[in-house]
Amino acid sequence: MGLTPTLLIQPQTTVVQTSATSVTVVTVAEQGPAGPAGPAGGSVAVQGYVATVTVSAYLAVAAIAGGIALGDSAQAALAGAIVGIATAGTAAGSSCPVQYAGELTYNGWTWVMGKPIFVGAGGVLTQTPPATGFLQSVGTPTSATSLFINLQPAILIA
Repeated sequence: MGLTPTLLIQPQTTVVQTSATSVTVVTVAEQGPAGPAGPAGGSVAVQGYVATVTVSAYLAVAAIAGGIALGDSAQAALAGAIVGIATAGTAAGSSCPVQYAGELTYNGWTWVMGKPIFVGAGGVLTQTPPATGFLQSVGTPTSATSLFINLQPAILIA
């Protein structure tokens, strides 16, 4: 009577079958250490930048030498430089709060659900993709007056 090989794999064990009758345990998985605590729920991600020009609230802004300027999808040189959305109007030379992640609400918006939000001319946020310069989604609407900021890589438009 011949032996029928049996392969028993237990949870969190990696095995390699080397022949029909033997099994070698290569590694046994272990739980790693816990990572650092994340931000508290409902918090927003905001960073201050020096405005190099006067910046109006709720416009996309780009990092340039010396601080930030208005993002502008028509300027291909700003592709990849968008750092977020200004949350307050700021005079040139002053610190401008810029939100780079999380939910942002402004009663002047009228977003269409299901359509991405892009950087437009002069930093204006729009749901119409630009035809020149670069295309960059900055988020998606969560309501007609709110968006969830999730900066995506810029794509140059040929």
